[in-house]
Amino acid sequence: MISAALIIMLATVMFGMSGDGGNVPVVQKEATVNVSSQVSPQGEKTQTTNSDPVNTRDTVKDQFGIDTGLTKEEIYNLRNDYERLAEKLEIPKGRNGFKSLFEGKKNLNAYNELKQLGVDLKNYGAPNHATSHLENTLNSRIVILGEITDVVYVEDQKFFNSYFKVKAFEFIKGKEYIKDELVDHIQVLSKNGKKVSFSDTTPLQIGDKVMFFLDFLNENDNHFSSISLSERFIINNQLYSNSKNTLIGDLSSEIAKMKEIIKLNDSENFYKRSYRKEE
Repeated sequence: MISAALIIMLATVMFGMSGDGGNVPVVQKEATVNVSSQVSPQGEKTQTTNSDPVNTRDTVKDQFGIDTGLTKEEIYNLRNDYERLAEKLEIPKGRNGFKSLFEGKKNLNAYNELKQLGVDLKNYGAPNHATSHLENTLNSRIVILGEITDVVYVEDQKFFNSYFKVKAFEFIKGKEYIKDELVDHIQVLSKNGKKVSFSDTTPLQIGDKVMFFLDFLNENDNHFSSISLSERFIINNQLYSNSKNTLIGDLSSEIAKMKEIIKLNDSENFYKRSYRKEE
């Protein structure tokens, strides 16, 4: 059998739309197509083409390992537009500027609407600001309602951290991060331990029904960390503060607000929006 390989190099330059509506040149990677001519058993020449799929955009991932769908240059431009908008809204800079706000995927385009729902992004990261359950809805990746089934106190750590085993009975946010077989025994590390060092906090105990605001402690297992003293107690379908002394409101009504906030912030489309506002 006689064969020959002909390599055709295809190079194209296309223009992609940047987040601000302008044109940003994106150089496509070269695609290699192999074409071979062969002689069939009948003596006739046949031609086959083998084309490997090529990723034509070198996109980057965010700090959570999620593909942003944007190149480094596009991310750079998006961040600049985002920070300019934050300054225009007079949002105070944190210790690291607006980095935490950006990485937390807060939708600045919905600033006024979020404020009307009880979430003022100007308070994000502000010192001595006691965050509400509505604000913590955006500050955490996972929000669950669960019952504490077990606890292990770790009294030699700062703030008397404790591990709680939690059986989730409702997810408000982040269900995709927890495997179905782990829902009944989620491990939560909380500062609300046996020896609570905060006078306005009631220790969590087995049997308590609690609203937890969680982030990953270790993404490779079933361990999560509760945002500092953010837990809220659930008593007779009412939501209470972490001291049990203050009634926040009807549980179903508060959950409805939280879901509206999550929908309005729409973090899944954070990198698809433009944050450029014309003067």
